[in-house]
Amino acid sequence: MEKQLRYVLMLSLEEMALRRVAVVLWNEPDILASIGKLQFKPDRNPFHPAWDEIEWRGTVECKVTDEMSKLLLPESLKKQMIPRLKAVGLEIPIWKVLHEAYLSDSNEDFNIDILEKLFWTTVGTVDYKKTAEELVRCDEVDIVKRFELACFYCLENYIPLFWNELPEENKKTFYNEEDTSRVERPNLQLFLPYILKRQPEFDHLPLTTIHTNSFEYSALCGNKTLTEYCFWKLSKEEREASLVQTAINLVIHREDMFFRQSAVRQKKLSDVLCYLLSLMTPEEQIRIFKELSCEVLRCFLDWPWQDLFWDIADVSWTFLPERKYRKLLFKIKVSIGDSGCCFPTFFQNLFLRSPIDFIKRFVDHECRDGDFSGYF
Repeated sequence: MEKQLRYVLMLSLEEMALRRVAVVLWNEPDILASIGKLQFKPDRNPFHPAWDEIEWRGTVECKVTDEMSKLLLPESLKKQMIPRLKAVGLEIPIWKVLHEAYLSDSNEDFNIDILEKLFWTTVGTVDYKKTAEELVRCDEVDIVKRFELACFYCLENYIPLFWNELPEENKKTFYNEEDTSRVERPNLQLFLPYILKRQPEFDHLPLTTIHTNSFEYSALCGNKTLTEYCFWKLSKEEREASLVQTAINLVIHREDMFFRQSAVRQKKLSDVLCYLLSLMTPEEQIRIFKELSCEVLRCFLDWPWQDLFWDIADVSWTFLPERKYRKLLFKIKVSIGDSGCCFPTFFQNLFLRSPIDFIKRFVDHECRDGDFSGYF
């Protein structure tokens, strides 16, 4: 592979400023209050959306767009803000749905007081780990939730403290003394407290097995923080043996979710894939691209990774057979439709950096169906 790929977003100062403005607009108290009034469903049924997208776009998103239009910005910048507003805004319900589904024993929703504590990155995404660090210090969050968050985001200093504070009836939901085999399940909240405390009743469990299973499990769950934590607990040999195959399994798993429309978890899987690819040698990356070129490209259509799509495509065209061009166009269409936003430079690059046969297929498709006409 001649081109050394980097899986870090290098945004211009202007781009960072636009995304920062979008974050500020979405974090206005009245906007967060409006989000709190919407009905969200935990992402448990992959065939049903987690929220009413028509209601979302017609109420909250429309309200934010209206606030943006009042800013004293040149019209050209306001036009650039539209897709960024849409993408940044979706970060909030995605975070909310994922965490309300994970904290399944709670009947409480994350309301405006919690949403105000979301920690944002410079690329316009919610920083899940830093948000968790804020929430575990918040007395408004009950001790069970704080324990779960500490486990889910590997906050080692808090886990033993919260475990000691848990009521006994709650402890039994994580660990049953009469059935220690439960700890073998690759779920951090089930075993990390005991590993950290070195409980003798778990001496029979090999940590290497726990770490390997947890690494693979966390990757497929879309938990980047836990994936990173478990990966570096593996030995060098274990890392080399599991890295590429875990990435392949993740892409295949994500592809399955694509056809089941479970968009919330798809986006977090893309975050994990970028992390796994960043750990690989060029040769290992090529192996992934050869085997799943179209499917990998689909992952880079998710926010905020679109800026890397064409860098990956430059390398992947060699391995992408023409018979899959139609499939890739379909995935581009669905991805843009799901997000409701598209960056004009995406289609500029399509004509500048795609093989001529792919461009011809795109033009033929557009002349026949007109799926992308609204984005030019």
